[in-house]
Amino acid sequence: MLTSSHLLGLAVSTAGGFGLNAVASRCLSHEPLHGFPRWRWYLSVCLQVVVFPPVVGLALAMNHGLSSKFLTLAWADYPDPTFALAYIYVLFGSQARDILKWENMLLWVHHVVVMSTCAATLAAPAGAGLYIMGTFILELGSIFFNLRTMYPESEPLKWMYYVTMPISNLLA
Repeated sequence: MLTSSHLLGLAVSTAGGFGLNAVASRCLSHEPLHGFPRWRWYLSVCLQVVVFPPVVGLALAMNHGLSSKFLTLAWADYPDPTFALAYIYVLFGSQARDILKWENMLLWVHHVVVMSTCAATLAAPAGAGLYIMGTFILELGSIFFNLRTMYPESEPLKWMYYVTMPISNLLA
């Protein structure tokens, strides 16, 4: 069951996402790329490279490392769920920040699905670690989707996208 603390975490992360949008839209390019301005793609890559890895790393470090125990524990059994919860909140906020954009329906649906599964994971009795690691691996693959979208003329990025996307999907 979602608690009031979970709802607050989701609301704060959503507000944070909109705040980051406001800053990035003032500082970065508005060139349209696949239904979004370029600055949104930059912001996505920054979250995927700068924010997600340390938050997941801290979640692992504080909760048995990457082990079957971390993957399958109930929320109440995590020694310290702070960063595990933070990852889910940040992932939710990273998707919510784009929810008002309708130009690319496929990406919009993708974001709604990720947000829904974040909420479901918070309410799930166990297995949040599986969700955290699975989505984190998918986000690592998505870095190259985003970079490929931003720089379609780059051959190295094209090939990194072709290699990392199927690998991340298989691993997740």
